[in-house]
Amino acid sequence: MLGKEKIDYSTNSTLPTSRKLETGLPGKVILITGANTGIGAAIAKGCLDAGAKSVYSLDLKEPSGTNEFVTVQAEYPGQAFYLNGDVTKIETLQKAFATVLEKEETIDGVVANAGVTIRKGALEYTPEEWDFIINVNLKGVVNTCNVAVDTFLSLRKPGSIVVTASMVSHGTNKSAPSLPYQATKSAILGVVRGFAAEFGPQGIRINCVSPGYIQTALTTYHLTDDMWDYKLGIWGGLHRLGEPRELAGTYVYFLSDASSFTSGVDIKVHGATDAW
Repeated sequence: MLGKEKIDYSTNSTLPTSRKLETGLPGKVILITGANTGIGAAIAKGCLDAGAKSVYSLDLKEPSGTNEFVTVQAEYPGQAFYLNGDVTKIETLQKAFATVLEKEETIDGVVANAGVTIRKGALEYTPEEWDFIINVNLKGVVNTCNVAVDTFLSLRKPGSIVVTASMVSHGTNKSAPSLPYQATKSAILGVVRGFAAEFGPQGIRINCVSPGYIQTALTTYHLTDDMWDYKLGIWGGLHRLGEPRELAGTYVYFLSDASSFTSGVDIKVHGATDAW
């Protein structure tokens, strides 16, 4: 994607220099795509709660009063910043990363979270809708990972990347069909494993999180409370929707030194809704 010839990069270890494995993110600089709302904003807050120095949201539109990221900025003044960028255009990602490096001189972790969906039957999608979802959810993730890896290599330092996958990476949600979305989220598991295998020797870890039913606009708009109660009763587990903030700890773990020997892994955060 970056058009580079094969290079033998110097190796780095992910083993922390301190004997104490730090479970938080003290002093770390984190960039998150799609952090203005929902899960992304919860990740941003979770990182700052865990001691991150700075968090950057890369999104298409500037945060407004209705975006959760505005609340994060108010709670952590001078630590939560917005960057304009389109993950489908690699040059905007490169510009955003350069902006962070100019200000912070480093980036420690990157979360590829931006994603979209359109729910309808498989035969109802237009070619343009397929392209739109694939460009954001798959190409956008690959673009983000490429620029993140290139940045860590140029800094000659270890780094952590976390990608937002989905429970539809592992199965099918019949109540909310979206075949292009499922295709992209399933492909993400392979992308993560591929990057992890290739750049592990350089100390770059990449993992992903598969959220279950989380209380966001994308999840809840199509079902009533009674319908959710019925479905959750069948699926078992914790019998409730998760809140976005309940995902943050998994991302913080992957971004922290506590996961220094963890790479190429997907963690399901779904309240045990595995029953059929």
